[in-house]
Amino acid sequence: FSFTPENGAQAKETIKIGLMGPMSGAGAAWGIGFQRGVSLAIEDINNAGGVKVGKKNYLLDFISADDKYTGSVAVSEVSRLIFEHKIKYLIGPLGSSPVVAASPIVNQNKVLAFVNSYTPKAIGPQFPYSFRGLCSTSHEIAPILWKYVKEKYGVKKVVLIGQNDETGKAETDHDIESCKELGIEVLHRELFDLATTDFMPLMTKVVAMKPDAVEIGSAATGFAAQMSKALYELGYKGIKVSNTISGEADVLVPIIGKEACEGLVSLNVNWFSNDATPWMRTFAERYVGRYGKPFSVSAAWVYW
Repeated sequence: FSFTPENGAQAKETIKIGLMGPMSGAGAAWGIGFQRGVSLAIEDINNAGGVKVGKKNYLLDFISADDKYTGSVAVSEVSRLIFEHKIKYLIGPLGSSPVVAASPIVNQNKVLAFVNSYTPKAIGPQFPYSFRGLCSTSHEIAPILWKYVKEKYGVKKVVLIGQNDETGKAETDHDIESCKELGIEVLHRELFDLATTDFMPLMTKVVAMKPDAVEIGSAATGFAAQMSKALYELGYKGIKVSNTISGEADVLVPIIGKEACEGLVSLNVNWFSNDATPWMRTFAERYVGRYGKPFSVSAAWVYW
């Protein structure tokens, strides 16, 4: 990706930024949104003259890497960005498992990284070059979301489902803490294998427990979509909960249909509604005008 500033600024050199996220697989909706959000941000920065350092102007550019939402691929891809492409600035990874796996290499090589991860293991004194790119994690989200679900829907018993890696464990840990404080009974927590393609057996087991709510958001969007569809086909009438952006209606409805999405409560706001700020609506409309639907919230996160 290369851009020319509209105002004629004579930027002679380029600062290249690494971008790592799931461009394929279950988390692809997030990674593709990340890539598009970075593209829009760099377009705006370069059109405004780029970045001035001392007496020099620099344009920004980026190179993407697909970690497939797995720790092992994240290690090989971040190594490629650092050693082959010599990047010193990184946006991503996205997701606890890739972040935890890639962080040692990132910090050993003094690469400034803005990560998106809900696990407490993502940052700390051992990772002085890693920073959260977002202000909220499921540690902050879960208490608010479960309080709302309890008060709005009278939820008393829940089942928590997450993927069997650092992402699923960290997010369901936060769910357990919040439910305990609110007096909500956790009937069962299960972490499924990332190779799972058929969720009917697991959701049949879940429905048999007769929960008032099922947490399906402690997993990537592709997994959450399949679980929501399976619950719908099994005739489940309770609430489905997402404490992440796995519950984006714009992304899920084209995949599994409106009916299978009904009853899904998540932390999201409709970016095209009056609930959104004017900037949010403008950004969402710009995104759709450029890339078409569905709109991905991850693009706005990474844009800033």
